[in-house]
Amino acid sequence: MDKVLIHDICYYQGDLTKYWPLFKAKGCKAIIIQSSNGLAYQNYYKETIKIAKDLGFLVGSYHYYRQHIPNREGTWVACNPVQQAENYYNWTDKANVKLDLPPVLDLENGGNPQGIGYSAINSCLNRIEKLFGRTPMIYSSPSILGGLAKTGWERYPLWLAHYTTEEKITIPKPWTKWTFWQYSDRITYTPAGSTAKKPIDHNWFNGDLSDLKKFIISTGGSPSTTIPPSPVKPDFADLKNRIDKAVDDWAKTI
Repeated sequence: MDKVLIHDICYYQGDLTKYWPLFKAKGCKAIIIQSSNGLAYQNYYKETIKIAKDLGFLVGSYHYYRQHIPNREGTWVACNPVQQAENYYNWTDKANVKLDLPPVLDLENGGNPQGIGYSAINSCLNRIEKLFGRTPMIYSSPSILGGLAKTGWERYPLWLAHYTTEEKITIPKPWTKWTFWQYSDRITYTPAGSTAKKPIDHNWFNGDLSDLKKFIISTGGSPSTTIPPSPVKPDFADLKNRIDKAVDDWAKTI
């Protein structure tokens, strides 16, 4: 199956001025940037999302979920999941950049020494969906989701972090397929005239550019090209042909 290369980045990637052309040369079509973490937000997101958009990449954002956070005394306290969703939405909204890809909730053990729980995460997902008006994705690994996910979560597209070969991918229940697959966090880029190697997370979208466009629409996103409106008495065969052509035309611009 055809795949589309996508990179996800965070503040620790730093200045990517010399790397954007390398991303394009390799065939990367979309950039997903960490927007927020718990109740904190990332200035890097607001600065970088505009650059990625202006350079012609499809853009997306993700929120790093925190079940608990330390207070000033160093005691770990519950991090309100609804407030996290609101922090995520408010910060992406302030960046004033239209997102192509759906919002993402990043579920990891790092930063969560006391573990993460289904009920609070479910509250966060529900609030994200209401605020963004789009179906969010879940990013996580098979080991985490295997003991966490329950029936019903399959409605959220799966972004699977699994550093293995495609034949050995483990799909956690209740999902039956992956939508995004993060297959490496160790592949590096080195600008011309430099010896510095910068690791960038590499992901595949499970389909071609036309499929990616359809995925964006299916999660509540807006098409990047205008699909002609239906006539008063629609010819459904003709409508399908025109939609397919609009999708093909959009793919050629990426």
